[in-house]
Amino acid sequence: MAAPFGVSLLIALFTMVGGAGNHLLDYVSSESYWKAKNVEMTLEKMTAEAKVAEAKDATQRVRRLMAIRTLGELKKKEALPALAELAKSKETFVAEYANRAIAAIEDKPYQPPAPTQEQRQSDVWLLPQDAHIVGQLAIPGGQPLPLAKLLDNLPAQPGPGFDKQQMIEKVSTEALFVAELIGDVRVDGITLGVSGDIGDKVGYVVVVVRGQYDSKTLAGIARKDGVPTQKAGDVDVLFPDDHVGMICASDDRFVLMAGPDKASMPVEPMGKAITDGKGQLNTPGAKDMVALIKAADTTAPLWAVARMTDGYRQVPVFAPFDWISLVGKVKDKTISLRFDGEGPNADQVKGSVDQINQGVQEGINELRREAQQVPFLTPMVTVLESVKCSSDGQKASLTATADTGSGLLMMVPMFIMKGAPKPVQPVQPMNPPVIIDGAVQEGGLIINRD
Repeated sequence: MAAPFGVSLLIALFTMVGGAGNHLLDYVSSESYWKAKNVEMTLEKMTAEAKVAEAKDATQRVRRLMAIRTLGELKKKEALPALAELAKSKETFVAEYANRAIAAIEDKPYQPPAPTQEQRQSDVWLLPQDAHIVGQLAIPGGQPLPLAKLLDNLPAQPGPGFDKQQMIEKVSTEALFVAELIGDVRVDGITLGVSGDIGDKVGYVVVVVRGQYDSKTLAGIARKDGVPTQKAGDVDVLFPDDHVGMICASDDRFVLMAGPDKASMPVEPMGKAITDGKGQLNTPGAKDMVALIKAADTTAPLWAVARMTDGYRQVPVFAPFDWISLVGKVKDKTISLRFDGEGPNADQVKGSVDQINQGVQEGINELRREAQQVPFLTPMVTVLESVKCSSDGQKASLTATADTGSGLLMMVPMFIMKGAPKPVQPVQPMNPPVIIDGAVQEGGLIINRD
């Protein structure tokens, strides 16, 4: 199988390009699934599959959820009575899938479950005291795009040798294999923390994932596979390798840590934070970061703040600033980014702004030339042309916009930090996972097919 890490990276990619679902099963093709099960996608068969008694096995739970989702895709009003009954279920995800299917049949918007603002804030305060970059991304659910259409929305279409159908089948197969081991997974948002001192030998990244999954099953599979475990606070920290630690904190919270080695990761602070329900960030020792966070628009779907350190200032455009903030908002199918920053020296701030503007203009010129031969680069030019960067004394701001679903705003930081892009290279087909003694290895975690 493909380890959850590999599948999570794919889901993160599709989520960022917009229109993607936030469930693991959203990346499983219904047609491929039922074809593999030798079941026709008819109203009668899907209704029968959806009505089965509560399933204990992950494979059975997945089958039921796929049937409910397929009923929505078939858009047969005759399915509504059965779906209405399923919408009363207390089984994990069943009512949610039923309500989403009803909305699809009735061609109405669907409002998925989402964390409260209080829950989002509680994830922020779990972070360690020495986190100098803190940010949050809310991942909307709803009716996801089919994988085929989603691939069409990628900002840069892959080059020769890429087979879209092969990619769809690969993503679908890998997502399904994980789902049939641990059940479906929903990701509602992520909270990010990065240490002030970061490099190839020091520092860490912490990601707190908010959503819904079977924490006991995932932890049990890891232990069965022999993943090393360390106690921190009252929780177990799992180490798939020396660079990654993970905590299956609860069914709605998962913590991932990464660093050069175990010693660099905040294992004890995060273990204690999960045990106590609060971390060290919201303390007097981190008052500067607390002030930045409380001044930020933390209700926005995307926000981040950074308190500059000597390490961060190694990036030239960041050197003049004491702090930088980011807010991303969506309105009328347009997503906008706004960066703000402030530093003590107005001339140096202006110099950084000039450097950014030069890099963006070089990027526009480069992409315009390449777009003459590769037309799909034209939307990238449009996004870069929307970038506006200016200074006012010790303060600076940058804004950019793009259509939701294009994902093109994700390229803007590249030009902020590096200037003109390198020539676009074709995306190579993904390599299959390595099979070792009947198991598949990816991301440092091996889980037997048995």
